[in-house]
Amino acid sequence: MERQLPWKQIISLGALNVALGISWIAYHEYQPHLLESFGLTDMARLLIWMKAIVLVCIPPLAGWIADRMFRKGSNFFLVFAIGIAVTAMIFMVVATLISIPQSPWILTALPVMIAFWLISMNIFISPANSLIERFTSQENLPLVMGILILASDLSYALEPLIVGLVNFLGPTLTFITGGVLVGGSGYWFLKSSTATVAEKTQIPLQERNKPSKTGNPYLIIIAMGMALGLGKGLLMEFIPSQGPVGSMSGSVFSFLMLGVSAVAALLLGLRTHANQQRVFTIGIGMMILGGAILINVPLTALKITGAVIVALGFSASGITGLPLAFQRLRENQLILGTGLLLGSSEIISGILEILG
Repeated sequence: MERQLPWKQIISLGALNVALGISWIAYHEYQPHLLESFGLTDMARLLIWMKAIVLVCIPPLAGWIADRMFRKGSNFFLVFAIGIAVTAMIFMVVATLISIPQSPWILTALPVMIAFWLISMNIFISPANSLIERFTSQENLPLVMGILILASDLSYALEPLIVGLVNFLGPTLTFITGGVLVGGSGYWFLKSSTATVAEKTQIPLQERNKPSKTGNPYLIIIAMGMALGLGKGLLMEFIPSQGPVGSMSGSVFSFLMLGVSAVAALLLGLRTHANQQRVFTIGIGMMILGGAILINVPLTALKITGAVIVALGFSASGITGLPLAFQRLRENQLILGTGLLLGSSEIISGILEILG
């Protein structure tokens, strides 16, 4: 059966996710060099804590603000637009700061700009991803998520190539390019989405509200997000920290597993229609099993097997987590619920990065 998908919105949101992935790679590549060149290496630990707190707290906060604006009939796209505009602007400001001679005011401004950049990069995540529910049917959501995960995970899987390009461009041009990518893809998504959302929101709110399932939806979504975060933490933080796996470094092996997860997400999305709860539960079980093997078994072959199981489980839970969250949320809870899922999914990664 042919599926009708909103390709314009999916591709523009996928492009935004890729731009964000590239921006995070650039941040991780240049942040240590910037701190060293400006004599601010003492701030490295503080920035790790700041990043962890921002990733967990800002998406729900932005979602709460956007939902309040939605309930009041305001343009909740404003939160998304502000996040995109501020992020692009900060990219340009940082590019300017690192291209001029050092001075005392620059030493003060640079850490502040990095903090604002971390916050602004997470303001528009929950409003953007919550709009998926407005574009397509519930049964098609796993496929849409599979396409988006394919785009974002591949950008991280290709990190060695992107790092090479980043080093070729140099810091100033990299930050200018990052600003253009985020600003351009964000504007494209905003332009392609506004009409569709406006058309749906013409229906009175009480007619669009879906009855919530039993239980506090926010607590359940936080638990779902933390379960999702297990796979992310294992793939992106734990594996690289464990040293070589056979002839591969931990980082290269992590990139390979992210590639496996990306392709598996698309393939599973094509096959998943109903039984989304079952797919999600199986995915969580696979991540727990694979994680236990990774942590406790020293044999290389079994470590690889455990990592593959984690990657496949991460794909299965990733394509169904947000669709299942949508089922538990009313129309005026969607953006906060999305932010809670995304924020809680960063808790384990943040802890592992801090401990590392």
